[in-house]
Amino acid sequence: MDLAVEYGCVEEDDTCIYSLRYGSGEYSVGYLGKDRLTLASNRSIDNFIFGCGEDNLYNGVNAGIIGFGTKSYSFFNQVCQQTDYTAFSYCFPRDHENEGSLTIGPYARDINLMWTKLIYYDHKPAYAIQQLDMMVNGIRLEIDPYIYISKMTIVDSGTADTYILSPVFDALDKAMTKEMQAKGYTRGWDERRICFISNSGSANWNDFPTVEMKLIRSTLKLPVENAFYESSNNVICSTFLPDDAGVRGVQMLGNRAVRSFKLVFDIQAMNFGFKARAC
Repeated sequence: MDLAVEYGCVEEDDTCIYSLRYGSGEYSVGYLGKDRLTLASNRSIDNFIFGCGEDNLYNGVNAGIIGFGTKSYSFFNQVCQQTDYTAFSYCFPRDHENEGSLTIGPYARDINLMWTKLIYYDHKPAYAIQQLDMMVNGIRLEIDPYIYISKMTIVDSGTADTYILSPVFDALDKAMTKEMQAKGYTRGWDERRICFISNSGSANWNDFPTVEMKLIRSTLKLPVENAFYESSNNVICSTFLPDDAGVRGVQMLGNRAVRSFKLVFDIQAMNFGFKARAC
């Protein structure tokens, strides 16, 4: 995306500059390079394209990012040429005590996987799903259902929080606050982040409501530990934020909401699969 930086290739200098911005507002600008990539299976990819960041805004502690977007030069699309099926799946554990997984190509078929339609997001290098409704403790939010289908939701493992349209966020805030105040919790002061503090001084995770996101053909039911997280001592916050806290008009399903989920991006069949507490 445009960062007011010229990008492209200069034949005379034999250099190519890339410029991209993530939905969270983080960005990277640098040079493209080519090299041979050797995989664990001793398979090699010649002329593998990668980026070397020169100017980066990134809040993580990782050494780098591997891309699984739709562009031909993404890590996934370069590596999947070595397989006989266009798909990838992963499971990010909630902590370092559990083991995660990443698979490119054919994946283990699991009858417990739930499926919804996978969609290319508005001509951008991202995958999306379509939300149709939302419930808190089984009760639908008080909102016009048309608002849900006005935008798709990008599935973004590189973004921590889940961003939803502001009208949906306001209705979710109202429903959560009603449930939590009835159990002796106080709503935090930050309007853009739904946090609760126990009036008894100690938060009980069993007090927190269930959150469900209805999709095409299935429902994403978030365990409490995926819908909420401990921000600080006895302050429990929702993993949801309004879209204007990120990029206005863009909805994203972030990694906090789906940690320990097995996620399958079946590009060949254009299906998105998920299973809770898989790792």
